Amino acid sequence: MSAAHLHLILNHAPLFGIVFATLGLAWALIGKNDGVARAGLGLLVLAGILVLPVYLSGEDAEDIVEHQVGVSETAIEAHEDAALGAAVAVGIVGAVALLLLVGFRTKAVPRSATTLALVLALAAGGWIGYVANLGGQINHPEIRATPTSANPGEYEVDDD
Repeated sequence: MSAAHLHLILNHAPLFGIVFATLGLAWALIGKNDGVARAGLGLLVLAGILVLPVYLSGEDAEDIVEHQVGVSETAIEAHEDAALGAAVAVGIVGAVALLLLVGFRTKAVPRSATTLALVLALAAGGWIGYVANLGGQINHPEIRATPTSANPGEYEVDDD
């Protein structure tokens, strides 16, 4: 298994972990359900752990795919530039979730702590979703904004 394969297999885990954790935390707040809050926090911890191998496999994945036909170097660079911040954000959310789980292991997680985790998860989820979209543009021309005139196989991201 190559680094590119590993990167592609794992890259969905932090994103979907954040998405499902966010839904769970919102559900926990609405239903005042500590078990669901703990499950959401657990998913955030898992996302925070899994974001590390995703980020670390990115550079090797780039080395493997950057010269393949149809792969956008522009998209690779945009994805790479945004990835570190998203990885740090997801890691921080995971660490906060772990601290909340440990800190409230013998009593219910307070609504304020669940709300904090939800807000952090929403922010990190938006960031990692953006990074995932940039990653998808690397080898999927159908989601790239516009082709450049210099190289019809290369697409630029339209910031408008």
